[in-house]
Amino acid sequence: MGETNLIIDFTLSYQSCTILFSKGLVRPPWRQSDWVRLHEYAARIREVCVYEEGLPGLDVIPYHRIHLPHDHILLPNLRLLYWRGTNRPSSFHYSSLLLGPALRDCSFEAEVHGVISTLHSMQGQCLDLQRLSVLTRTVDITPMVTSFVRLTYFNFFCNPSLPINELTVKSLAPLPHLVEWVTNGCMEKDTLKNIDPSKFDVFFPSLNTLSLHGEDLGAITQLLRSSQSSALSKFTYTYDGRHDPKRSVVRRLMESLARHDRLDDLFLSSKSGIGTSFANLETLTKLPIRKIRLFNIVAN
Repeated sequence: MGETNLIIDFTLSYQSCTILFSKGLVRPPWRQSDWVRLHEYAARIREVCVYEEGLPGLDVIPYHRIHLPHDHILLPNLRLLYWRGTNRPSSFHYSSLLLGPALRDCSFEAEVHGVISTLHSMQGQCLDLQRLSVLTRTVDITPMVTSFVRLTYFNFFCNPSLPINELTVKSLAPLPHLVEWVTNGCMEKDTLKNIDPSKFDVFFPSLNTLSLHGEDLGAITQLLRSSQSSALSKFTYTYDGRHDPKRSVVRRLMESLARHDRLDDLFLSSKSGIGTSFANLETLTKLPIRKIRLFNIVAN
């Protein structure tokens, strides 16, 4: 049976449950045997994607919360869960019913209370999670990520954007397998001022891709200097400051970038403009840069 048919069968099972509930249950709670057919199909499901229009049979999820036996995982082999904000935001609260130990890739867009509740459930059930992408509002969920020690990819966007502060760095730096960190958060001034990387067992040891922005070139320079990764190959940074930074500060940034001898994709931009010397840019010439984009960076 093909994968498409499996998903259709799973949906039909949900729809059948919806019909049962609409007619009323003749005997609560359900017997163990009532779940046999559903589990046969559910065990074959590897990916679930929920978009704005929702998923057929989604209305039945609250009933699963009540009747699912406590020792059962609804989708035991689910590896990918993608949940985009539906026209019924409250339904996301039940997304935790789809979680299981096989989950490796999770992406969701939802209101903050639902996100926190689901992440809390994931901390106990999804310890082998490798990829996490979250879009939400007002609350920094980064400290909750520390439980996912196998995480390789972390994408966190918040509206409005939140600052990258000392707690953010302390939460992510020890993750031994974190390869890619992308966020719309802004690095605070002196973010690493009170952080001693030598007191960490590891400090961003595996970073390959880093995409940040902020008003303090000193903070991002210190992060680049402190990272123990020898694999950084892609770096994107936008300077949000209103004033042209001192050339000595720009020079230290370039020197920090030059330490990462595998860097081959570089994008630097500035909203207000950054002035630097050709000598500063020459420090990058020893790198194996395949692609370089400088926006509003003026050399003279």
